[in-house]
Amino acid sequence: MSDTSGPRRVLRPPLDLVFVGVLSVVAAAAPFVPLLGVQPIRLVVTLPLLLFLPGYATIEALFPEPATGDERFGGVERFAFAVGTSVLVVAALALALDYGGVGIRAVPVLFSTCGFTIVASAVAAIRRRTVDPERDGIAPPRFRDGLTGIRASETRLDRTLNVVLVVLILASVVSVGVALGGLGHTESYTTMSLLTKNGSTTVAADGGSRDLLVGIDNHENHRVRYTVVVQRQQVAADDPTTVTKRTPLTRFHVTLNDGERKRISYTVPPSLSGNHRRIAFLLYEDRVPATPTADNAAQETHLWVTPSNGSEGDTSNQGARG
Repeated sequence: MSDTSGPRRVLRPPLDLVFVGVLSVVAAAAPFVPLLGVQPIRLVVTLPLLLFLPGYATIEALFPEPATGDERFGGVERFAFAVGTSVLVVAALALALDYGGVGIRAVPVLFSTCGFTIVASAVAAIRRRTVDPERDGIAPPRFRDGLTGIRASETRLDRTLNVVLVVLILASVVSVGVALGGLGHTESYTTMSLLTKNGSTTVAADGGSRDLLVGIDNHENHRVRYTVVVQRQQVAADDPTTVTKRTPLTRFHVTLNDGERKRISYTVPPSLSGNHRRIAFLLYEDRVPATPTADNAAQETHLWVTPSNGSEGDTSNQGARG
């Protein structure tokens, strides 16, 4: 029996959507590949995923163009909408991650954007076949022409709209590039802690000296020179937050790299008699003001002096800066 159905058409995969999927996977894997994870190569590889690929797949899924082309939605329009849609998609995914408790971090944003782009590409491929079953596995003709679809403007309004379109695209590129550059940075902060050998929150007034450890942790994303000012403070009897007298004891300096921590030994001087007294440690990252206080310090912690009758105070932190 002869086959009269004619030559069988071989369906080829949509090469542009396959290319979009491959680029998305490469961009998402860039932080884990030694060569691709180095700046500025990583920025060049990941920028298309954040700026163009998800929008392209989304536009192709929403507006599948038949093989004959659609003059009402040509290459320039699709390119512009792809850039704008990409920015919206990435922003929406980042907000969803933050709302879900994952946080806006580089790797989750890249992975979620890659997954969205692959799903949108699959939907676009299916819709293309639905709109035009005879379609070949290539990009839309009008979009395949790319920027060659830009023709001389016929009116002043056309020229104005083209200028606005270029400005919007450039603004999107800059904004996404700046956002991408900041994804890898964590929140900057410094912590200071006060440690005693027995975990006490007080120091005896008549029990001799006491050895302490002043801990400083630098998470400022840069090298910092710290100054710690140590004071003996007298507070009001009816308001422990009001300092009535400050007596400077000493100050010391320490320089730490980002991520470095330091434990500094300090010996509390003896003869700290009197009620309502405490030893305060004030941390500064810049110049120390003429009158160091808890209000103008980056970090403050203190240790109460235990009077002879055995009453105790507490240790607290004030003026912590994140």
